[in-house]
Amino acid sequence: MRFAPLALLWFGLSPAVSAQGTGSSDRVEFNRDIRPIFNEKCIGCHGGVKKAGGVSLQFEADIRVAGKSGSIPIVPGDVTQSELIRRLSCTDLDERMPKEKPALNALQIALITRWVKEGAKWSDHWSYNKPMAVAAPATQRTDWQRSLVDPFVLARLEQEGLAPAAPADKAILLRRLSLDLTGLPPTTAELDAFVADRSPTALTKQVDRLMASRHYGERWAALWMDLARYNDSQGYEKDNNRPMWPYRDWVIQAFNQDLPYDQFITKQLAGDLLPNATEEDLVATAFHRLTRTNTEGGTDNEEFRSYAVMDRVTTTATAFLGTTMGCVQCHGHPYDPFRQTDYYGLYAYFNTSEDADRDDDAPNLSFLTAGQKVRQAELKKQIAELGANPASAAVVKGKAAKAAAVAAKKDAAPEDPKVVALRAELDGLKAVRLPIMKEQADKDRRASNVFVRGAWNVKGAPITPFTPPVMGNQLKGGTRLDLAKWIATPQNPLTARVLVNNVWKELWGQGLVGSPDDFGTIGEAPSHQALLDTLAVKFSTEWQWSVKRLLRELVLSATYQQASNTTAALRSKDPYNRLLARGPRTRLSAEMIRDQALAVSGLLVEKQGGPSIMPDQPDGIWKAPYSGQTWNPTKGPEKYGRTLYIFWKRSSPFPASMVFDSAERDVCVAKRLNTNTPLHALVTMNEPAFVDAAKVLGKRLAELPGDESSKINAGLRAVLAATARPEELAAYRDFLVRNRQIYATKPKLAQDAGLTAEQAAWWQVVTVMLNSDRALNKE
Repeated sequence: MRFAPLALLWFGLSPAVSAQGTGSSDRVEFNRDIRPIFNEKCIGCHGGVKKAGGVSLQFEADIRVAGKSGSIPIVPGDVTQSELIRRLSCTDLDERMPKEKPALNALQIALITRWVKEGAKWSDHWSYNKPMAVAAPATQRTDWQRSLVDPFVLARLEQEGLAPAAPADKAILLRRLSLDLTGLPPTTAELDAFVADRSPTALTKQVDRLMASRHYGERWAALWMDLARYNDSQGYEKDNNRPMWPYRDWVIQAFNQDLPYDQFITKQLAGDLLPNATEEDLVATAFHRLTRTNTEGGTDNEEFRSYAVMDRVTTTATAFLGTTMGCVQCHGHPYDPFRQTDYYGLYAYFNTSEDADRDDDAPNLSFLTAGQKVRQAELKKQIAELGANPASAAVVKGKAAKAAAVAAKKDAAPEDPKVVALRAELDGLKAVRLPIMKEQADKDRRASNVFVRGAWNVKGAPITPFTPPVMGNQLKGGTRLDLAKWIATPQNPLTARVLVNNVWKELWGQGLVGSPDDFGTIGEAPSHQALLDTLAVKFSTEWQWSVKRLLRELVLSATYQQASNTTAALRSKDPYNRLLARGPRTRLSAEMIRDQALAVSGLLVEKQGGPSIMPDQPDGIWKAPYSGQTWNPTKGPEKYGRTLYIFWKRSSPFPASMVFDSAERDVCVAKRLNTNTPLHALVTMNEPAFVDAAKVLGKRLAELPGDESSKINAGLRAVLAATARPEELAAYRDFLVRNRQIYATKPKLAQDAGLTAEQAAWWQVVTVMLNSDRALNKE
């Protein structure tokens, strides 16, 4: 007997397990068939948080240990001696499990019974097994394979009775590619060149060009800012400013230089422990100094230092291993195979750093930008050439040395005015005090303990560093550098998978694993596990951890190049495009929406790096009652810098970005929410950067030669990489006419905006273009 899929869903089973309960000769598989039942029905009472009756079903060893009743839950191969089977099947409500909840259905009980009878073979969750590359599956169609991605996708589509979508329009594809690789739309000149290029390598040349762009690093650094919980302030109620931008700039350069991902991990986790560590290595360790510092009077520094170490554990687990560890601070994981001691084994690796919740955020690195260093050398040389001592208070080290320099200056003859000016500039080259990681001296090293119920001041058993056994290749002892190397190795089952999944998520809007922060037992199963594992193996071995090489494989695939058009039937069968029968159509990130408006108008300032900017924002939003710090709007063109460079205050993030679902970055975030709200239109129609961008582009369209239709299409080509459909063209023309009438009767409205009536009418047309659904999405 076989049940229809609807019946299986009614019984809580997936079609994948239908054969197991209906007489199939296949063996029951623990991960596929049994673990989901345990997680849903049993673990809440018999797992990491609770062990009701002394029984746990979370670890293999636990299922063979007698509970308080004296009976053993599962005796492999012996159904009659397995107490679990009796409790699931009995009719006495005082004994039947789950207690005080609906009983398991007949199919579920049959599956568990059969599993026990077959030997109760246990297996680790798929994500804790080392990924293995597999050969590309055979497909009926053989003309749709441009990269190793395509056979895996096509085989699944054919299995589901589906076919891939047609290739995307070239202009639309270039916009998609440009946004994905640089976070910026293509220029009309770039569009024209690509559309005119009929060579077989046309797309490959565009990929190479975009990856060579310095904007590539900015686009991919934006992803990492969420994972790193990047902020420019200390946090908590004072939330004093803390310039962390040298770390942000290091991330940008790391992506631009295609720093191998294993080195990217190692430098951030333990750059200070590398042999002959460079200044750049130390800057990278600011990744773990982005924890919060509590400068409020009367707080316990050890308490908040402990919280910072806990944050480093959970951030490391989420960002690099796609694993939720926060709850294990207090107790064993409710679902995944992590005991509380596993958490504190990781905690011990981070517990011996020098930082201790001090107001000065020590230890620090005195950091000058590359430009500042060049200018410093130039100024010293110029001062010396004028016969003066180049030393100044800005470069003299130590109190005694500074005092001697001041005394010598008093006794010296008046300096040449030019020297005075040069010395003043030299003094003005103020270094940033960047918080970094540094290990305690051996004599000062802290001991680590398990915190009872997660309370920092209730110390339990002492503990030494080790990594969770379930992840394999267990590390015992060692330093942060050893931990970093343990993570950054092909032998780790999670690291490469998590990075591949995060990159895939950025392109398609969702990962092959839909829960990028949870590769555990209650996370989403991979839609294409063989593809994920094959990409992970290639990435960490043959491609030598190159993110650019991985991206190249993905964006040159036929899967990526499909049109995003869909049908009602396809939406019904696959509403979230998990089967990949069409190209990605996703809402642009907060950064891309603002940067796109600035780019198409020509306002975008392409200066890279340096201190964070403060563009206009509404009055009264940034209030710091304790510190008295205020939002000081950036003057001049630099306020139109990329959104990545906007000052990010923990207690008051930039409001326009928050409306478009940017992460607050108080903690590590692997996946942003995706909302649709009228507030979006309020931002794109009223936020100063959008208003200014629409004015500039509207003025340019008004002054173009040609008729209204050609001007409208020029605007749409700049914003959407597309021309208007007939109905769109008619709507835009009608809207233009209405706005001409408004500004003709109320000319002061245009004058107040600094525009002529005609320019103001086009300004409103562009505002609609930038606010359109197509502009806010990548298609």
